[in-house]
Amino acid sequence: MGPRTYRTRKDPFEAVWDEVCQWLVVQPERTGRSVFDELQQRYPGQFSDGQLRTLQHHIQIWRARTVLTFADENWLDEVVGAGQSLPPPLQVDLGDDGERSA
Repeated sequence: MGPRTYRTRKDPFEAVWDEVCQWLVVQPERTGRSVFDELQQRYPGQFSDGQLRTLQHHIQIWRARTVLTFADENWLDEVVGAGQSLPPPLQVDLGDDGERSA
């Protein structure tokens, strides 16, 4: 039997999800905890501490979908085609013998 693909409860963040997404677009570095704390301040009594993990999971899925959407739209070709440069690749020092030491 595979994983469950349906909800067993109503999504507690359904009414505020668009607002949360707007916050994440403006400040993508925000943590789930900071978003949750702000929700608790703006909507007192609506969200219990036990719902933090649910919000973090929602944000994790949103970020994954956002990155896939971003990457799927030929963004790299557009950046390079516009004459913008990308940062240089990460250089890893492998030492004198060319192998990583453990």
